[in-house]
Amino acid sequence: MKKIGLLFLVVLMAFGVAFGVTGCSKNKDADPVGTWVLTYDWGCDGSSANAVWHIYEKGAFNDNTAGHGTWAVSKKAITLSYSNGTNYGGDVDGDRMSGTMTAFSSTQGCWSATRTSTTP
Repeated sequence: MKKIGLLFLVVLMAFGVAFGVTGCSKNKDADPVGTWVLTYDWGCDGSSANAVWHIYEKGAFNDNTAGHGTWAVSKKAITLSYSNGTNYGGDVDGDRMSGTMTAFSSTQGCWSATRTSTTP
C-alpha cells in the first residue's frame, strides 16, 4: 500500500511540474527598480527625446530633469505618474518597458525604456 501511495505522490508532483502548478512566478509583479534610459515621443511622429528615470523601491521615481512622481505595478503593467499630472502607462518585460503617455494638457505619445542598472 505504501508503494501505491508513493507512486501516487510522484505522479502528482510530475503533473504539477509539467503544468506549472508548483510555481507562482507567472503571478509575480514585475520589479522596475533601477536606472532606465527613457525614449519618449509626443505625438508618436518619430521626433523622440531621451531622459533617465531613477525608479526607487516603495513607489517613488525621479528623472534627470528634476521631474518626480510615483509608480505602481501589477503583474507586468506599470503606471508612472508625474507630480505635474503627466502619466506613463505600459508593460515591463525584464529590462525593457514601453507604452503610451498622456500629459496634463491631454497631449499623447509613445515611450520605451531600457534598464541600465538595477540600482537607482
